[in-house]
Amino acid sequence: MRASTAGYEQFEDFVRFILNLNQGQKTTKRSIPGIVIKELLALHWFEKNQALSIDDVKKALPIAPKLINRLFAYFLRCGAHRVVGDQLLPTTHQIEKIRNTLIASKVPFTQTNDNFGMRLKDPLFSTVNQYSLMHLPFEGKLSGQYTRADLILWKSFFRRPKFCLSSQDIATEARIPKSTLSTLLETARTLGFVTQQEDPSDCRIVRWRLNPLHSTFRLKETLLRRQFFYDT
Repeated sequence: MRASTAGYEQFEDFVRFILNLNQGQKTTKRSIPGIVIKELLALHWFEKNQALSIDDVKKALPIAPKLINRLFAYFLRCGAHRVVGDQLLPTTHQIEKIRNTLIASKVPFTQTNDNFGMRLKDPLFSTVNQYSLMHLPFEGKLSGQYTRADLILWKSFFRRPKFCLSSQDIATEARIPKSTLSTLLETARTLGFVTQQEDPSDCRIVRWRLNPLHSTFRLKETLLRRQFFYDT
């Protein structure tokens, strides 16, 4: 079933937001737990306008407590959050960073006069947090940068389900250097996220599409259709 035009436009806005949010992500294969934690914080701060503690994070996520402690020590050094009592709150720097990303992505939000500085009108962080949790079991194998390539493939799937994208297509849209993308896609192929085939008109070109048999495929499709294509 093809997605509606309105739903596809909403999904494109979401993808643009995640591309901007993920732009500074490094290629390390240990990055997914950190991504999941930061998205959970953003969900509470900028959608629910709620503080939470490190213990709350440990209860919410299937990540080793020692790793959570190490990541929060790193986040604190980077100025991503501040601690009041046992509650985690965004720093002014983090609020400005997210606000600038929202503006660049044309995502609607309202400014607030509280510790969080803004509130999103749409559940973007809720959606991306559920999406990223599906990658958590592959931590240590899959880089957090793969998110950008994966979402570009989902864009293609919702527009033309049987169409395959070339590596150049994906690199351009995902804003990933082609050499880096080659490694990401080969890892994703080994893990079963994607499949590849030769271009029928040029055997030198490899084309890619999502693998509908992967364990995350139906889960992601259900999540994204429910959020953006509810009228299909």
